[in-house]
Amino acid sequence: MRLRNSFFLSLVAGCVASVPSLASPVTFGQGLEQTAGQNFSLVDTGSGVTLTGTSQIYFVFSNINGTLPAALSGPLSATLTLNLSSNSTDVLNASAGTISEGGFTGTFSITLNTPVGGQTNLLSGTITSAANATLTGKDGGTGASLSASTPPSGSVTYSSAFVQFTGSQTEAFSLALSSVVPSFVDNGSGFLAGFAAAGSLTFSSDPGPSVGPVATPEPISMLLLVFGLTLVGAFGYRLRRVY
Repeated sequence: MRLRNSFFLSLVAGCVASVPSLASPVTFGQGLEQTAGQNFSLVDTGSGVTLTGTSQIYFVFSNINGTLPAALSGPLSATLTLNLSSNSTDVLNASAGTISEGGFTGTFSITLNTPVGGQTNLLSGTITSAANATLTGKDGGTGASLSASTPPSGSVTYSSAFVQFTGSQTEAFSLALSSVVPSFVDNGSGFLAGFAAAGSLTFSSDPGPSVGPVATPEPISMLLLVFGLTLVGAFGYRLRRVY
């Protein structure tokens, strides 16, 4: 009896082990300004703010599932265009000495300066209000960061001519701003005051993007689990008949 139970447990454990655990978000792309200029600017519109940027950057793909074309390896010269806006009032956290403004929505695009295979869309994306994109920094400081992520599904969406995001459970975007001039403060009307800054970008997703058709192992793993449990049942039935 103990031998039979041990066999059942081992077989079930093997089947369950074949089901992959949830992956962790991976950084798949980064962008850095080529000249570190103050090419990002925040403008007070009177009823909110806009955060825009047009900059020549070096973009690097990493942690991609599959093999990218050789022409896409290493730092790639590209043009970044960013256009976000918010009409949410800012919030001062006096105890932490920080100030933040949320509700940013909009789009960004990173296009190759030299096409590869006739394509230029390295990475582009849309950020909706559901992403709760928030710009935060030290009150009166010279640095800040904006971040946005899923879930909920669709609040941050990516597209690219070279990689696919089918099956992504999370997608996240982060913009780090430095050399903020003038300082990062409230404008006196409930919104952030205008400034210019340099910036760098980081992109992640779970799972990471893939080159070519995207594999979907989960349904296959579930079939293996069901098949394994069926074998357990059949074997147990035969043992009961024997004993």
